[in-house]
Amino acid sequence: KMHKEDKAILEEICLTRNLSKNTARNYKQSIKGYTESQGLTLKKLLEEAEAEEEKAIRLKNRTLKKRIITFQNYLLNEKGLSKNTIRKQVTAIKTIYRHYEIEIPNIPKFNEKHMKDYEPIYYDDLPSKELIQQALKLCKPNMRAVTLFIVSSGCSREETLGLSIQDFITATEEYHNSTNIHDVLEELKHQDNIVPIFKLKRKKTSKHYYTFCSPEAVDAIIYYLESRTDLLTPEKKLFKFNKSYFQKKFIEINEMLGGHKKGAYGIFRSHMLRKFHASNLARGENGLTVEEIDSLQGRSKNKVHNSYFLDDPQELRKKYIANIDKVLINYDSKEISFESPEVHELRMEAERLKEENKRIKNEIDDAVSKRINEVFSEYGIDDILKKHGL
Repeated sequence: KMHKEDKAILEEICLTRNLSKNTARNYKQSIKGYTESQGLTLKKLLEEAEAEEEKAIRLKNRTLKKRIITFQNYLLNEKGLSKNTIRKQVTAIKTIYRHYEIEIPNIPKFNEKHMKDYEPIYYDDLPSKELIQQALKLCKPNMRAVTLFIVSSGCSREETLGLSIQDFITATEEYHNSTNIHDVLEELKHQDNIVPIFKLKRKKTSKHYYTFCSPEAVDAIIYYLESRTDLLTPEKKLFKFNKSYFQKKFIEINEMLGGHKKGAYGIFRSHMLRKFHASNLARGENGLTVEEIDSLQGRSKNKVHNSYFLDDPQELRKKYIANIDKVLINYDSKEISFESPEVHELRMEAERLKEENKRIKNEIDDAVSKRINEVFSEYGIDDILKKHGL
């Protein structure tokens, strides 16, 4: 548990530097490891560094240098962390000292030879369609919906859990004429070709981008939303669970699938589903380009490209639909009639006009028959015909 004074220091740094939740979480973890390795609170460690500065002790002789080196070794030997994690945590501690205008001594380059590194992930390491199919059989409606959404949209955990019900209403607005979620679901249920356009902002890069999900994911989301017992309002989360539940469920499902791992992590997890999305959409002669996939996943272009080249969501969706079979898990793309919302609306309008014409014709036929019967009755034509044996 973090010391009260250290918590206040962290809050002040987060506020002043406007840190994201993820960065704040890394700082908290770094402070916890640093104070554990030194046996002092962060406040005491900062006071110690300030006191040595005021005494004008030469940088190379300051205790701070020894403390950072000790911290690096602690993370490597005691915690067994990877080199990327060690770098992140040591950088966070250095940033905290700099935040309080404390000069950092020159730290000798750390020998990375014996440090753990992430194993590279290859295409064969990704979960297969068959594995995802098995996973879906183990999923409740909430995890089924979120799995199919990530597989077909490539959204990260942050953006997925940040979606609201209003985002879903807006993304599917070409396919319905409602603002109430229950009316929206009722309209969408009768369509099998919905490819929504989600307009999102990537938290990690602050990039605004478009992405899509499959009709299969839409159907799963509809089923999930209809199964929820809470009051569905626009501001509510589309996927009603937090990060810890999200991670816990993926770990549980991965264990039920046999506990397959790549390195330290399970194969069935959101990050691997995101890689499945990118790798599969790129396959084949007519697959999406790296730039198009980066665009769908919210990865930043360079500043020049970002300024001059804007993504056209309609054109991007056409190419996505042409490759959608690569991110469908149980559905067959041949059985889905993909047409633009405009064409769909024209077809539906033609059906409505056809029914209307049929109704009007029946009404005219009924009116004509009724009038003929009235004339026959009025002039006694039936009696005349009978009299002449007709």
